[in-house]
Amino acid sequence: MDYSMPKLNGQKAAGQLIKDIPGIKIIMISGFISSENIHDLLKTGIMGIVSKTAGTEEILEAIHHVMNGKKHLTLESSINVPDEEVVPKPREKGKKRPNPGLLTPREMEVMQLIVNGYNTEVITQQLAISASTLHVHKANIFKKCNIHSTAELLIYAYKNNLA
Repeated sequence: MDYSMPKLNGQKAAGQLIKDIPGIKIIMISGFISSENIHDLLKTGIMGIVSKTAGTEEILEAIHHVMNGKKHLTLESSINVPDEEVVPKPREKGKKRPNPGLLTPREMEVMQLIVNGYNTEVITQQLAISASTLHVHKANIFKKCNIHSTAELLIYAYKNNLA
């Protein structure tokens, strides 16, 4: 289902379908889904989010995951961050996010930026690190949290109140 549709947006249409047809599994496709909408879409019952630019392999993978009861989110390609939102918002004083105890402060920083939808270019610029260093941090996060994809990272972060 497309997120941007005339008359009724994809989220409202999906919510109605989920209510009317128990067991239906919906993958949202879009050229732009803001990070604020991701959580709302998941609460609606959407099982997957895929970019309109995704290739056949990515779409088939999303279908496979969703049909097997797993969520599939391609955040890096489905979220566009406007230039004025490139700098992450600072954390409120006194509001500490729980650390699962496994991750270094830098890995927590990387996780937060990924979960907020920032792409590799923005993260490397923001943290003043190379893409290869970012990939090492991301690999360490995946290993320590026993996750295997960015979609699982988002779910993990939401379940552990890290997003």
